[in-house]
Amino acid sequence: GLGGCASLSFYGQAVSGQWALLAKSRPVAEVQADATTPDALVQGLAEAQQILRFAENTLALPVGHRYQRYLALDREAVVFNVFSVPPGTFALKTWCFPIAGCVPYRGYFSREDARAEGDRLRAQGHDVYLGAAGAYSTLGWLPDPLLSTFPWEDSAALAEILFHELAHSVLYVPGEAAFNEAFATAVGRAGRERWVATQGLATAEAQGARSAQRACFAGVVSALRVALAERFAGPGPGPSKTVQAALWGAARDRAEALALGPGAVAYFSPPHSLARLLATSTYEQAVPAFEAALAAEGGDLPAFYAAMAALDPGQRQALMATAGEPVGAEACAAPL
Repeated sequence: GLGGCASLSFYGQAVSGQWALLAKSRPVAEVQADATTPDALVQGLAEAQQILRFAENTLALPVGHRYQRYLALDREAVVFNVFSVPPGTFALKTWCFPIAGCVPYRGYFSREDARAEGDRLRAQGHDVYLGAAGAYSTLGWLPDPLLSTFPWEDSAALAEILFHELAHSVLYVPGEAAFNEAFATAVGRAGRERWVATQGLATAEAQGARSAQRACFAGVVSALRVALAERFAGPGPGPSKTVQAALWGAARDRAEALALGPGAVAYFSPPHSLARLLATSTYEQAVPAFEAALAAEGGDLPAFYAAMAALDPGQRQALMATAGEPVGAEACAAPL
């Protein structure tokens, strides 16, 4: 049961959007042989195939029939995800779908459709964040194409995004978005480090510094999330806008003091969005727990995959419960 015209419309755009990706994409070899294809793209597509071979041979990620085609999109993202926090709460609204289960977002192939859904939710008092995604996964059910929205100018970033999406085919638990995204993020980052090392793209020191800064940003996000959650847990409709703004300001000040860069400072600056914060936490909050689990397997990715797949619901819950522990340097995740 799709539950009415709104659901019918949503599934209609999802089916037509996915079909367009498959129907309009072209085999990679054909795109490379096309005289009108820019040299940079030809080289990027060749590198993507190297990355995919690395994923299969070194990271034990299943590539199969995926990423053997390419599509140049006429928009800045492939999917626009609507994240929403109902009024007076501190949790993302969830939507339930076949196969994927319940997830804390609703995806649209059209920015206009996503904005319309966001406007509908805002009219109900929701805090809304519209996230533009350059990639997504069909979990291996369909031959996902390479897209113009991938980070073609950055070999390491391209590798990470491909490893992340392929990881969803290794392990995906319906209805457990935070678990799924943290697992894929941990795999993507571990794979990126190994790809960068084998290609000589950066020194170990540079990789370490980048990882530390990324972990520190996640730590500040975690500290803000915990501080806000404590205020929302009290009696009444939740903390005032003034209290919330003060906590966001403290997080911004910390990002500045820790020299996390203008992007991090802007993240904590107005306009503030609880939906954006919780969306970020969905991807970042539990990553350290998964990285620790990978380290416990001696960095053996196939063993890590098997160990995570073998977890029962209670064990997955216990793993996720460690997600709020300090991330990176203590100063990053210290209470605000």
